[in-house]
Amino acid sequence: MKETLYCLDSEPNLFGFLTTEVAPPLLFYSYIPIIFLVLFISIFILKSNKKKISSRLLFLISISFVSWVIITLGHWTLVHASLVHFAWQILGLFEISIYLLSIYLAYVMVNKEDLKFKSKISLFLLFLPIVILLPTTLNIPSFDILYCEGINGWIWKYIYGIELLSILIIAITGFSKFLDKTVEKSSRMRIFYFTLGMISFLSIFWITNALGDYTGFYEINLFGPIGMLLFIGAMSYAIIRYKLFNIKLIGTQALVITLWMLLFAIFFVQQFEYVRVIVSITLIILTIVGILLVRSVKKEHEQKEEIEELAINLKNANVRLKELDAQKSEFVSLASHQLRGPLTSIRGYISLILDGDMGKIPKEAEEALEKVSKSSNNLVTIVSDYLDVTRIELGKMKYEYSNFDFVDLINEVSDEMNPVIEKSGLIFKINIDKKQSYMIHADKNKIKQVIINLIDNALKYTEKGSISVTLTRLGKTLRLNIKDTGVGIPENTVGNLFQKFNRASNASAQNIIGTGLGLYIARRIIENHNGKVWAESDGIGKGSSFNIELTVNG
Repeated sequence: MKETLYCLDSEPNLFGFLTTEVAPPLLFYSYIPIIFLVLFISIFILKSNKKKISSRLLFLISISFVSWVIITLGHWTLVHASLVHFAWQILGLFEISIYLLSIYLAYVMVNKEDLKFKSKISLFLLFLPIVILLPTTLNIPSFDILYCEGINGWIWKYIYGIELLSILIIAITGFSKFLDKTVEKSSRMRIFYFTLGMISFLSIFWITNALGDYTGFYEINLFGPIGMLLFIGAMSYAIIRYKLFNIKLIGTQALVITLWMLLFAIFFVQQFEYVRVIVSITLIILTIVGILLVRSVKKEHEQKEEIEELAINLKNANVRLKELDAQKSEFVSLASHQLRGPLTSIRGYISLILDGDMGKIPKEAEEALEKVSKSSNNLVTIVSDYLDVTRIELGKMKYEYSNFDFVDLINEVSDEMNPVIEKSGLIFKINIDKKQSYMIHADKNKIKQVIINLIDNALKYTEKGSISVTLTRLGKTLRLNIKDTGVGIPENTVGNLFQKFNRASNASAQNIIGTGLGLYIARRIIENHNGKVWAESDGIGKGSSFNIELTVNG
């Protein structure tokens, strides 16, 4: 049976396979708080933003870093020579991972997009030699099996070179974006704190590891992970100040946990003279953290007070706007009523003159009066539209419901509009399946107003071709379709066509006068009948189709 080989300078006094005899006094104080803090932040961010590449990358970096710290702890505390030898061999794998993943993360954080496939391949090719050469003498050429110390081989020069290159790439990536004045200030500051924290961490980590390897004084490695605190601190401040990773409380929680872990690690210090050093370091960290937190909370409190004040002002302004809107609607309603009387009188006298009831008039005067008559009719329509809108908005639109046959209503509208239809020269078709029943319970005059509006709309926007009115029944639903071969509706306009004061973008090109209220009124009337109205078009020059759906009685 093969005996277990122990390191000559240590005996297990912790858990049966660990020792604290050769470990530097500040080893646990330096490493344990950082392990807990890094794991807490990375897991919290990953759980809150699982779909984000940046969250997954930060988690992988954290796992690589924590693995490196645990392996380094193993160098100092493990008593089995074989385990220490294994720890020496795999250390480089996690160290290079930290830097290469940091390049990836920096690119994603700065550019807000995934790294290009070619760049991912390049990072993998830089990582590949470490994996291949890990078990060879190029990694650890010799290992003192008695004192459990290894010597780093040639591959570590390659590792330190890649790490230095990584720091340079991250600095260029981050600070070039920070100096770009076209980028929003808040984004630039977020990038600045992130880049500064990452460079501080990687630089301190690189310097302490390289110096420890070069001088053989490996205690200096204790200061390497402190750089991670700078990165965590900068990132936590960015989370609080600039909402990095879209998490509100994680920065504050991380800073508090840092202090807990620093105090907890004092229990592992066995020599009293180091307590003063530990307390001094903790005080410095507490001071920096306290200043940042106080500033952040103060600013947040000021912003909260400003928001509350703005909310009150906005509430008051909203009440006032509602009052003004009601006054406006009442004024428009009153003005419309006042205008209707004179307009009716004007139309009546013009009609009498044109009919010859007031004597014969010259042809030139007759043409002029016809234009005046047309304009007055347009003005009456406009006034009626404004009056209807104000009634709708004030909730004063009255509906007189009755049972009637929708087919009779279509024929009635057709008879009334026949002179205008014949004058247009368009082919006008009515398609009705007369085997069906189209009895509905609605306000006949309001529905009639909607149909006239839609047919009139089709006449205005159709220079040649045809207009078809199709009435069908789908179960308990009646559908009226008015289709034309006119100018059509642009795709970006169809969805908003039934909004107030909204007209098709090509309406002005056709020199068609309108208020942009007709379709809005039609929609509100149909909706108040629990129905639907919508428009369809294949585009400009391809005609339009307007549809109404209402519920039938039986």
